[in-house]
Amino acid sequence: MILKSYFRCALLTTLNILLNAITFGHYFWLEGRVSRGQFRNWARRYVHTPNNFAQPTTEAEIIELVKNSTLLRVFGAGHSFNAGVKSNQTLISLDKYSGLISKDLAQKQMTFKAGTRVRDVSQILLADGLAFAALPSHDAQSIAGILATDVHGTGRNWGFVSELVVKLKIIDGKGDVYECSPEDDLFKAAIGGIGAVGIISEVTVQAVDRFNVEQKFWVTELDYVENNLTQFLQDNDHFSVYLFPFSNKCQVNTWNHTHNKKTFLGGLREFVSTSIDALGSVWFGERLVWQSSCLHQSPSDTV
Repeated sequence: MILKSYFRCALLTTLNILLNAITFGHYFWLEGRVSRGQFRNWARRYVHTPNNFAQPTTEAEIIELVKNSTLLRVFGAGHSFNAGVKSNQTLISLDKYSGLISKDLAQKQMTFKAGTRVRDVSQILLADGLAFAALPSHDAQSIAGILATDVHGTGRNWGFVSELVVKLKIIDGKGDVYECSPEDDLFKAAIGGIGAVGIISEVTVQAVDRFNVEQKFWVTELDYVENNLTQFLQDNDHFSVYLFPFSNKCQVNTWNHTHNKKTFLGGLREFVSTSIDALGSVWFGERLVWQSSCLHQSPSDTV
């Protein structure tokens, strides 16, 4: 059963990359969404049919839904690994509540609607020569979603993505709207709160001047990484490790600032690099699970 699940994930990831390439980066298949009234998370592992489903486009519509519902849940990009989004009554998607609200280029700050995907936030910042100081490994999440789940960055000097946020707007369970900053208790409760204190409706991010990074990744022994972890953290701006079950192998990923300019093939190289990274992770991991399942089979299993 484990092998089947890993193989399915690897196959779907491969198909998703091919589809993204064919559409020149305009379409992603592996994304959480509601189709014909049925919610599926990004990996298609969790399926749920809510009694009511809504996609508000304005803050006023969100407030109205809150006031008229006794039970509701909200999801951003559906980039989840569990069934936590299930709701017995109303399920709200913020996909249509997205985009830029305002920007203060002097302060290098921009305010976005909650459903804006991180990849879209990055592109909007980039258009004005700005960027996030640090991001998680994936950009498919909504900007509010990565805060509600308190997603982390990578590297010794980087904490959580929430540390790059200077203001939130939150709609509580009564439909009242509040603005809060990092020093406020409401802000602290909302970060990682999975929506328990209210719906994050707007996010103001603190950006920095744009910069280029160079990514490298390779497979090595986990023992080697453990023995040299301090050096890895000192030598790299961003660092992460993919662990594979039942194996001493792991994948090391590094991202470092570079003064080299992006070449005209930079976009293609980035796509190829990201694809190899993703495909190597899912297929290599699947292979290790298969090998382990063979090693752990009892004699009766092999008859």
